[in-house]
Amino acid sequence: MSSFTDYLVVSTICPEGVRRRYSDFDWLRSLLSERYSGVAIPLMPEKRVMNQDQAFIEERMSGLYYYMLLLLSNPYVRNDSSLKMFLTLKGTSDFDQAKKAANAGMGADPNANPGLARWFGVLRSLPVPVDCDQACNELISATDEMEVRVVASLGAVTRFHDACKAYSDSLKAISDSLLDWSNESTTSSTGMSNTMTALKVNTSKLGERLKKVGLTFKEAHDLAVFSPNEVSIFLVDGLVTELHRLKSLRDLMKKREEAQTQYGNAWKAKEQLDVQLKSFKEKGRVDLAASLEPKLAKAAFDLKSRKERLVVPALAFLCSSPSARTHAPPLRKHSSHTHTLTFHPRLDDISKGALFIESDKCSRSRLARFVAMVGQYAALSIASGSKNTELWTKFLAVMELSQNNMITDAQATLTGSSSMHGMDCIAGSNLSLPAPSNVLEGNGGSVGGGAASTPTFSVAPPAPAQSAPPPPPPPAFEQAAPASPPPVSVSSMFTSSPGETSAPPAFFGGGSTVDL
Repeated sequence: MSSFTDYLVVSTICPEGVRRRYSDFDWLRSLLSERYSGVAIPLMPEKRVMNQDQAFIEERMSGLYYYMLLLLSNPYVRNDSSLKMFLTLKGTSDFDQAKKAANAGMGADPNANPGLARWFGVLRSLPVPVDCDQACNELISATDEMEVRVVASLGAVTRFHDACKAYSDSLKAISDSLLDWSNESTTSSTGMSNTMTALKVNTSKLGERLKKVGLTFKEAHDLAVFSPNEVSIFLVDGLVTELHRLKSLRDLMKKREEAQTQYGNAWKAKEQLDVQLKSFKEKGRVDLAASLEPKLAKAAFDLKSRKERLVVPALAFLCSSPSARTHAPPLRKHSSHTHTLTFHPRLDDISKGALFIESDKCSRSRLARFVAMVGQYAALSIASGSKNTELWTKFLAVMELSQNNMITDAQATLTGSSSMHGMDCIAGSNLSLPAPSNVLEGNGGSVGGGAASTPTFSVAPPAPAQSAPPPPPPPAFEQAAPASPPPVSVSSMFTSSPGETSAPPAFFGGGSTVDL
């Protein structure tokens, strides 16, 4: 027994909602795509037969929501009679009957469909460009190139998302390890004997500092955990949306190519019948010519139903594109006549809709979307940076460390004039040690061909017994002027729950509504 999933679709014109299957949404898209020539109908979310787990169903619900939202945002499609029937008609059998009626042509008459009437009115007001095929080819090339760039950017942003996730996870791992180390240090120092007083005291202090550092890294993780979600909401979703728009436009241009092929085939079919009819008449085969008349009439009607009221020069059409030349009918050379070609209305409707409406709408929304996604992400990043600055400033204060001194030391470490390996020398300079029995002396040697820096030592004879000299003072480290921290100015901090996505209003299975 097969199972399926249906979705509750709620709208203002039907607040109680109707149940629809994925195949019903797919049927609606096919119907509207065929009916509204020149409109880039949004793409459906992914179709999958197997492994439809709960996570996939929820992902599909989100995709169907945005699909319907885009349909309802179109001022022509949103008033389509079949779309309103889809949103309001209850009962599976009644809906199935309505689908059959729509497939048979109900709703295809502009006089009975306000959405279609408005769209045809727009198309009638638009001219067919003289360089129509060239312009369409340019649109196809630009769309394909844009898709390549978006896919490449999406791959890079996805890797950035993964890196942010790895960074967040790393902060948590650091926090956990430091807190474990702190606990271990506290425990071990407690069990040490008094003989190990220095080790005991320093280990205890280390445990206290490790705890402070570990807790600070935990707070840093609590801030960074939002970063992958922010990248996903603003950057990944923005590029995925743009990719879907480009694919919708490319799908529209593919339908134009199919319409060109259909028109060319219809013209060739009629031309072949014309040649046969002429041959029969020349041979005096009146009976065969008469039997051909019904077929010729049907072919003429089929071609006429595809003709456009506007006529363009044939030469301009034939020189425009290889695709056009492939499907164009052969021209007869008559010096006394001007050669012209006519077009399928649907072909011209697609061309006008793609060139004048959809390309403009897509390019405008692309620019607005890009500005919004990077602008909002930038503002959020600045706000997050402010919170990080506040976190680490507080940490330095808790550790009783001077920010200016730490910046100076950090600069020295970065430039190589100091290093973490030199901490033993600094710590050792404060120790009071007994005089050694043997004095280490020697001449300076050279390392790597540079100036003398690493001494070579020899053992001298024992020195006369005397009191040990006082320990040398700690080495004086020349410090540069304290550097000021980089300025950060932020007005507010945006937050969201960890791992939480910015879910749209519940269009499927919820009570939120979409205005028509």
